[in-house]
Amino acid sequence: MHRMHGLSVTSAVEGRRGTPYFMDHVNTTVSSQGTIRPMGFGLSLLCFGVPTLMVVVSFYVVTPALAEIGMMPYYAQLIPVCVVLAALLVASIVAYRLEGRPLTWAGLQERFRLHRITGKACVWAISATMVGFIGSGLGNRIGDWLIENGIMPMPTSLPAWLDPQISMSFTERFNLTAGGLRGNWLAFMMTVIYFFFNIIGEEFWWRGYILPRQELAFGKWTWLIHGVLWASFHVSRWWDIIGLLPAQIVFAYVAWRSRSTTVAIIMHILSNISMVTFVCWGVLGLL
Repeated sequence: MHRMHGLSVTSAVEGRRGTPYFMDHVNTTVSSQGTIRPMGFGLSLLCFGVPTLMVVVSFYVVTPALAEIGMMPYYAQLIPVCVVLAALLVASIVAYRLEGRPLTWAGLQERFRLHRITGKACVWAISATMVGFIGSGLGNRIGDWLIENGIMPMPTSLPAWLDPQISMSFTERFNLTAGGLRGNWLAFMMTVIYFFFNIIGEEFWWRGYILPRQELAFGKWTWLIHGVLWASFHVSRWWDIIGLLPAQIVFAYVAWRSRSTTVAIIMHILSNISMVTFVCWGVLGLL
């Protein structure tokens, strides 16, 4: 897989085949434009915990408040989450600048590992996405079993369109939450905006900014710690975490192994594109 060898200390000690080399004894990585410092457990918990808390507040406080004043549930849920995801993007750029780096595309490419797309990168991304889907399918079955047998606690006032215990088609959910899809270009626009910030906001913050710093603190266990913390970001819907965890650990491993945020972006797009596709079909009246 293609890698941009911009991180001079790391690049100098990589093997001839590009295998990542973990330097537990080195506490900083010097690039051509700044210094990357290690991110241990305390700072990792803070950097994952604050956005997680923001999502919890948006889900359980802001969304119900917006729905209470008459906003359709679909938009009442998406708008607050979009704000959080956009904040992640802003935070990643601010953190990048605080490292003393210039606000240039070349600098962002180097620091955030935004390597060019190659055929090998696509193979990695597609393969990992397929493995993630299989793992998540198994995880969802376990989660459903736990819910059905009363082992997994569920909120007592969860709306029907969010309740996994209620069988509802994609079209039925949008009829209930967005007033239907046919000709509903507002729903499509909001879905595209959410899709953009979901991919770019999360990937710039989690994989672009945080992951390289965690590598200096956790070495060969970075992918596992990162994947578990990323899954915890979805704790507002804790009943989904068992299904999400396999894919997010696989994605974290591939992003760590490839040292490429571009691969992570491709995996994230492949995982979430179905939502945009279905909404588009619904708006065009093809469902």
